[in-house]
Amino acid sequence: MKFQILFYSLINFYVVSTNHKDDCNNEITYGFKQNFSWNIPTTTGFFVATPECKDVDGKLIERQCIDSVWTPKNIVCNENFYSPRSKTNMNSIQTILTFDSRKENVFLLVYNPENVKNIECFTFIVEKKPVDSEIIFDSDSVDSRPFFSKRYLVYKLDIFPFPSEYWCEIYQNKNSTVLESEKIVGYNFDDSKRHQEFVIKINYKNGFITQNFLKSCKIILEHCRLMKRNDKNKTIWVHVTLFFKNDQITNGYFKIYNNIRNIQYSQNIARFSVLNSDFCLRDKTFTNKMLFWNLTPLGEKAKPSQICLDKNGLILTRKCVGDFLHGAYFENFNQKCSEEISVSTNTMILYEIISQHNLTSETFKNISSIIKEDLVSTNDLSLFSDGLFETCDLDRFDEIEDDYYESINILNALDSKILSSSQISLNATDKILDSLEKFLIKHSENVLNETNPSVTIKKNNIIIFATKPIFSNISGIALYGNSSSFLDYNLTYLSENDTLQTISRTNLDLALHVPSNLLILNENSSLIITIYFNDSLFNEENVTSKANSRIISVIMPGLGKYLEEPIPILMRPLNLNAKFDGCGYWQYGTSSPSRKGIWSTKGSEDINIDEMIYCTYTHLTHFGLLILSGRVNYEKETTSILADSFLPYSQPLDIITIIGCTFSLIGIVGIFLTAFMFRRFREKVGSKILMLLAIPISSEIILTQLAGIDNWHNNDTVCKIVGILLHYVVLLKFTWMFVIALLQYFRFVKVLGPMPERIFLKANLICWLVPVLPVLITAAISVESYTAGIQKFCYPKYWALYLGLFAPACVIIVFNIMIFGMIMINISRSKAVKYDKSGRMIRRQTYLAILLFFMLGLPWIFGILAEILPIGWIEITFVYLFCLTATLQGFVLFIFYVVLDKGTRNCWIEYFKTFRKH
Repeated sequence: MKFQILFYSLINFYVVSTNHKDDCNNEITYGFKQNFSWNIPTTTGFFVATPECKDVDGKLIERQCIDSVWTPKNIVCNENFYSPRSKTNMNSIQTILTFDSRKENVFLLVYNPENVKNIECFTFIVEKKPVDSEIIFDSDSVDSRPFFSKRYLVYKLDIFPFPSEYWCEIYQNKNSTVLESEKIVGYNFDDSKRHQEFVIKINYKNGFITQNFLKSCKIILEHCRLMKRNDKNKTIWVHVTLFFKNDQITNGYFKIYNNIRNIQYSQNIARFSVLNSDFCLRDKTFTNKMLFWNLTPLGEKAKPSQICLDKNGLILTRKCVGDFLHGAYFENFNQKCSEEISVSTNTMILYEIISQHNLTSETFKNISSIIKEDLVSTNDLSLFSDGLFETCDLDRFDEIEDDYYESINILNALDSKILSSSQISLNATDKILDSLEKFLIKHSENVLNETNPSVTIKKNNIIIFATKPIFSNISGIALYGNSSSFLDYNLTYLSENDTLQTISRTNLDLALHVPSNLLILNENSSLIITIYFNDSLFNEENVTSKANSRIISVIMPGLGKYLEEPIPILMRPLNLNAKFDGCGYWQYGTSSPSRKGIWSTKGSEDINIDEMIYCTYTHLTHFGLLILSGRVNYEKETTSILADSFLPYSQPLDIITIIGCTFSLIGIVGIFLTAFMFRRFREKVGSKILMLLAIPISSEIILTQLAGIDNWHNNDTVCKIVGILLHYVVLLKFTWMFVIALLQYFRFVKVLGPMPERIFLKANLICWLVPVLPVLITAAISVESYTAGIQKFCYPKYWALYLGLFAPACVIIVFNIMIFGMIMINISRSKAVKYDKSGRMIRRQTYLAILLFFMLGLPWIFGILAEILPIGWIEITFVYLFCLTATLQGFVLFIFYVVLDKGTRNCWIEYFKTFRKH
């Protein structure tokens, strides 16, 4: 259980009554100013207190002693307190709809239910459908509830087994106004099963599709159900729930897409698409730079895996939009990366470390040292928040504990403008708060035990206290002091027998006490309290409220979404003259309607006591959801070279690539075997150059497989070596193709001139030495660009990929295209072609065109076009053409130089004839 609480100065009072055994006359009601003794009988058989105890309306309170028990039990005497809230607002209906994954159900909390005429709840499955509900809890049934607390009811909805969206409509007594609750997603199955929800949007042809399709869908995918239909547009939306343990979201996507594609034509489907309900799938865009976008939760903004700044110097972002019913998708992106603004060293370091999604204790210490410096930008803070989020997955908490807490302490003191900007752009401060909560829960599980029941961490701007109440007998805390640093404050611990009424309020800043009933409900759980000196990490996009006190976070893992007894907290306001709105709590961006963190006062109550504020909270709402929810599974997805626009084609493309590379290696083995067997073949200059080209082709295939080995990704040194070798081999291949193009030019175009002297020696010097230069420059400037990174592939990345490899490759391809064109034009104009009536020269010309196309590396044209034209089917077409042709280069060379060459073929024929004779 967890809730984040902001306390404003408001009017409060609260008194706990205590019974003396078998003697009602000795009943004492403790007040914040004075105590009230119930010892004066009246003529009507009732008792009144000394001094007089009156309610908030000024009416004298009378009690009875029945069977040695005072009735009513819970009495609070008005000590001239007042409430700044209007009576209308205090009696207004408030609702909170929440999903509790632990209890596998949806609950509706209704405050001030006496003003409710009727409640109806709904879901949307094909149409708006009513959902039954029943009252399972009434706060009036709790004897220890303060009498000034609003009554509230808890309704349990009868939800469907699989994920669906729910909401409730509340009809008021006084008027016909209908209040509608927020919409939330709920499901009724064991949440320990990891699951994901997918949406299939289907446009069908003329005819009826729904029932036949659903039958087939349920057979191949099992948990398949119709959610919405639009017969006018011939469109249906079908949801599929997949259960899996280790598969990632992308695996589920492939499973659905491939299964639907297999039945597409038999089921009258014109076209279809697959989305996830909770995450935007990976994507790529191209404006002036190719950007890859990772898996992103619905409602959040994504950063590209390549660093890209806008004209203001901020990291470019792209929002994941959509909804549960129709699926999540990235908004259109047409922004350009600024080429005028340079990236700071700190930002570059943070980007390179965070983008690898492989945070270790050592790398976290590196990035935390950056935050400790004076100059921290909005970009740095956004990236650092991602790093904090990843620390929750680290096993050795003790290795980073000091750096982690000191980083949080420093963040509280940063420039508020930077903190606010980072929250608005990328929910950074919400991520920081969320990561701290998760970190504390995991850390407390590992540290707290019977011999070490409590831990206290005190910094300038933050105090963290964690305990196991069952071992420590600590139920709360009281913080005393009035200074500019928490280091000068005194933290005392409250036991089960303490109350907020009986503790000293001299120099008291805040106090919290958890009722014993809540501790009994969750006796093995931890109690984790975090106190923030200011509200620096609590940033609203549209500021409606500001904190007027310290901010406290309370975590009790294991409790549900609502409390059967309110938690009381006493707080001193920072500014007594400020206009107060009430006790509030912070909703993280992932749980608020706007997907940004906001302040809320739903379900909270407040009474002023002199200069102190007494607040009570009876619900957890979205705070508990963020800490305990098992529905949203944040997976460490890796970026693929393939964009989401052709993710469904990834599997066939992989198969094509594997087959093509296999044939290529077979062909290269055939070339070298021929050279080994026949001296006449290997002594030709053309054959020598062919074998030298075959070396980088085969090396590229082998190194590409090595660069993708998972075990090497964590070894930066090995990965860098493989990446550098692969970079060199690819450039070596392109250089040999460049030299071959020159030789073909001298052979077919400039036929009358002499060949350059020592052509073979010069070709070797150029090809083996020239590629070394760009590789050395790249490695010298940024050797880190060769690490596995988020792509999990040891290969140059970012600018190194485009300037160190892509640019020289493009120059060579353009040159080779020109040579290819000149050769084909020159041959077509020859007299032999003009007077060829048998068609023999046309066939030879076609053979030559095919050979040169592969030999000069022209299949790379398709790869380049796929990169610069990321437009749906056009991109997919070029990618297929590239994989079909580029992978077969070695095999095609074998066919033309060995199989189709008459002289070489005769050598093998003679060899086999001789072999048979023996």
